[in-house]
Amino acid sequence: MTTTNSIHMGAGAPEPFEAPGSGSRGVAQSLGVGREFRADIIDDRWAAYGMRSFFGTFLSEDGEETPKRYQLIMIDKPHPVTGKRVRMTLVKSPSYRYVPNEVALTIADKIAEENGLHPAGEPEYTSDGLGVYKRYLSDRHEPVAVGDAVAVGFQVKNGVDGMMSHRYTGYTLRLVCTNGMIAPRERTSFKVGSTDPVEIEESVRAQLGPLLEGLQEELEEYRSWTRITVNMRLANLLAAALPKNLLSSFMEFAPKSKAVVDVKPITVWEAFNHITDPLTHQKIEARHRDWLRVRLSRTISVWQAVEAGKISEDEAMERLGAAGEE
Repeated sequence: MTTTNSIHMGAGAPEPFEAPGSGSRGVAQSLGVGREFRADIIDDRWAAYGMRSFFGTFLSEDGEETPKRYQLIMIDKPHPVTGKRVRMTLVKSPSYRYVPNEVALTIADKIAEENGLHPAGEPEYTSDGLGVYKRYLSDRHEPVAVGDAVAVGFQVKNGVDGMMSHRYTGYTLRLVCTNGMIAPRERTSFKVGSTDPVEIEESVRAQLGPLLEGLQEELEEYRSWTRITVNMRLANLLAAALPKNLLSSFMEFAPKSKAVVDVKPITVWEAFNHITDPLTHQKIEARHRDWLRVRLSRTISVWQAVEAGKISEDEAMERLGAAGEE
């Protein structure tokens, strides 16, 4: 729909959304910035999910349009966990596109079923309700060591606020203790670029098979870790990358410091599960949990590169220092 809408930023309570195509003229939303926004294009495609996009320009104090264009995403919907009303406005570039979490999960559910996978619990939402994670697993159990097997599948994540991308990542679950872990490497992860549901389905179908095949290589790495003892180099990298509370079950630190004093004689696989246990079972905000899991995976990858002589320890520390959430 193309029209001209004046959105007054800074006064008044949010008004409820009207039905798509209703031609509403003048949506008030408080941002506390005292700016008026003039929209010439309204995108109603996701209005059924409580989200509408307005494209246009902010007005200057004298009422003139400023040259730079923006997109305002107005959200008015129940929080998926608490049920409380979420009302906010996101200011984005005109090129920003998103897909509602409900649409992303519906597609993931469908494709998981096609591949013989089932949901591993309920979706996990970010505290603001704008991002979601959901995991799916196969009934087939893959042995890592005697009496120690994992189930494999994938995690889908999506967000509407630009804080995280729509992405599929390999996921494993250790059955003996139900510790979960993602595999965010290139061979076991892909980003979904489209916002068209039909195109999303086609893209995911084409890429999910190779992702699941890549997890077999991940399992081989797990098996190799059962034969390697944690050394001080790995301990120091883990201490640089992760909070002490995730490491204290097998590491000893200097008082009031993250300097590693001692490490229990355990294998890398055992250490990996010492860390993934609290990451899985403690109450951690969803986005932060995912970020810590990515950090753990990257830290072990960097350590392996150091052990292979591909990079120095200083380069490893630099890489971990630069690692962040996408």
